[in-house]
Amino acid sequence: TAGCDSVLQCPEKRAGEEERQPIITCPKCRKSMCYACRVPWHEGLTCAAYTLVLQDEAKAAKLAEELRVDSKFQEYLRAREGKVRACKRCNAQIEKRSGCG
Repeated sequence: TAGCDSVLQCPEKRAGEEERQPIITCPKCRKSMCYACRVPWHEGLTCAAYTLVLQDEAKAAKLAEELRVDSKFQEYLRAREGKVRACKRCNAQIEKRSGCG
């Protein structure tokens, strides 16, 4: 695991042995990791389910960022009230910077 200089070897399945969970625990730092995913152990989740969780978390983070940006844009529009309006052609928010009124 990160910050640990211990080297571990992935356990191999022996003949006649049931499928093992892909978990490995470092004898030095005692942290567990999934040797299939190469990430910290994802208790109660298959590797495929854990991948989906990570994708969902990435999507949620992206949505949160979009909402934060949208919130800042709305704040900007409120501050510029009367100076910002919708473009007649594409409906995008525009602000006239110079020229005749």
